[in-house]
Amino acid sequence: MKGLWKVIVVAVLAVTVMAVFGYRPQRQTQGSDSACAPGTICPTLPAASNQAGAAKPVPGGTKAAASSGLPRLVDVGAGKCIPCKMMAPILQGLKKEYAGKLEVVYYDLGKQPEAAGQFGVRVIPTQIFYDAKGKELCRHQGYLPKADILAKFGEYGIELGAAK
Repeated sequence: MKGLWKVIVVAVLAVTVMAVFGYRPQRQTQGSDSACAPGTICPTLPAASNQAGAAKPVPGGTKAAASSGLPRLVDVGAGKCIPCKMMAPILQGLKKEYAGKLEVVYYDLGKQPEAAGQFGVRVIPTQIFYDAKGKELCRHQGYLPKADILAKFGEYGIELGAAK
């Protein structure tokens, strides 16, 4: 009987260790600095469907990244997401302050769910940085302050200059 208890205790410990150290949530890693701001909930989206015709193209999506000839920031989020709500005034400010120097586009997955598949987004909010030719430079997942957005463009040699 004593031997059986030892086996059970060892089995429970082994399962606990595997559960703690074996679980690794999947994240996009290309250009990700963080998944979410501390203390916030950052939803993970289901993988986009690969079925032909499953997703409608998003107006102004990835193909139109170079349409304005300006560097572009695309933010994909949702109205009920806390970090997304925190990003809203930042995006509005950038759009206004850098008009003519930077194109800022926001997609609300509550209204345009196809944007997740179009942009390959699995976690919201996700910011996608493009150069003036429409080439994707990097991505960031989670809340990103205004200064960090401007610094990220600067890292790629895109100086936006002073705000209006």
